[in-house]
Amino acid sequence: MKRQITYAAAIGALIASAVLSINSCDTQNTTTPETSGFAPASDLHMTVGPESAAHEILYSIENPSPEKSVKATVTPDADWIYDVNETGSYGIVSFMTAENTDTTLTREAVITLTYGDEKLDFTITQETARTYGHFAIATGPNTTGEVFWTVTPPDDELTYVTMLTDKATWNSFSSYEEYMQYDIKYFQDMAEERGIPYEDFLKASILKKGKTEASVKDLSPDSEYVVYAYGMDSTGRILTGMYYAETSTMPVEDTDVTFELSVTQEFPYATISAVPSRDDVYYLMDIYNSTGTPEEITQAYQEMLDEVLYMVSAFGMSIYDYMMDTAFIGPATSDPIQVGEVMEFTAFAVAVDVNTGTLTSVASTQVCEIDFGF
Repeated sequence: MKRQITYAAAIGALIASAVLSINSCDTQNTTTPETSGFAPASDLHMTVGPESAAHEILYSIENPSPEKSVKATVTPDADWIYDVNETGSYGIVSFMTAENTDTTLTREAVITLTYGDEKLDFTITQETARTYGHFAIATGPNTTGEVFWTVTPPDDELTYVTMLTDKATWNSFSSYEEYMQYDIKYFQDMAEERGIPYEDFLKASILKKGKTEASVKDLSPDSEYVVYAYGMDSTGRILTGMYYAETSTMPVEDTDVTFELSVTQEFPYATISAVPSRDDVYYLMDIYNSTGTPEEITQAYQEMLDEVLYMVSAFGMSIYDYMMDTAFIGPATSDPIQVGEVMEFTAFAVAVDVNTGTLTSVASTQVCEIDFGF
C-alpha cells in the first residue's frame, strides 16, 4: 500500500512538472516583440501653397535602432516634389515644391517614409496658382518738381513694387515683362552695392503691402512720367501683370511779386530786410558784389544756384528740402552776408520755386555803397 502511494505521488509530480513546462513554453511563444514607435509628428494630409518653397515632414521614433534608418520615396511622376532629404536632421524629412502655375487645378502626391517594415504615407496637396484683381492707381495733385500717387492693391496681403519712371524710359521697352526684368536687375545691383542679400533688400526697401501713398521729388518741371505697380514676393518672383498711370509735373510759372528792401551794414557784413508784395511767395535774398540790371543779376544768381543744387543732390539731399531750409516767406531779415572788396554792391530779393530751385521773378534790387564805418 505504501509503495502504491509513493508511485501515485511520483506520477502527480511528473504531471505537475509537465504542466509547468508547457505553461512556460506557451508564455515564451506568445510574447510580442517590442515596437519602434514610428509615428507621424506632422499631419498625414499636408496642404502647401502654389509657390516654389521648402517644406518639412516631422516624425518620431520611440525606440530607434542603430541598424535602421528612415527612407523617403515619392509617388512616381510627381516631379514637382524634389530635393527630398531624410538625412539632414533627425525627425525631419525636408523637400522642395516647384511652383504650380495652373490657376484651376491642384496637384497631389504621396511621400512615403519607411523604417524597417513600418511605413507612413503623407499626402501632399499643392494649391492652385493665386490670381489677383487689378491695382488701382490714382495720381496728383503734383507740383513743378514732385509727383504724388496712391496705389490700392487687389489684396491687402499681396506684396508689390510701385515706382516712377520718365515717359521716355518707359517707352523704350518693348514689353512690360522686359521692363520688370530691368527693375529686377536694378534691385539686384542695389542689393549687391549695399552688401546685403537680395531678398533682404526687397523686404526692407522695395516691397509694399496694403494701400500706399507715394511721391518722388526733384523731378523736371512740365515733364511726363509713368507710375506703376506689380505684384512681387520676397524671393523676387513676379506675381501679377503690370499696372500703370501716366502723369506729369506742373510747369514753372512766373511769379508776380515785388520786394521793398532795406539794408543795414556793419563792415564787412550787410543784412537785408525784405517786405514782399505777397505773403504766399517763397524767395531768396543775397548780395551781388557789383552792380547790374535786375535781369543780369537774376541770370547770374540762377547759374550760381544751379551749381549749389547740383552739389546738394550729389550729397543725397532733396532740392525741395534744401530750398525749404533756405527760402523766406513773408516779411523777413537775412543773416549777415559778407560783402566782397568792392566799392558798390547790390542787395536783392527774388522769388523761387522751392520744388525745382527755379527763380520765378526778376530780382528786386537796391544798390549800396560800401560803408567802412568811418
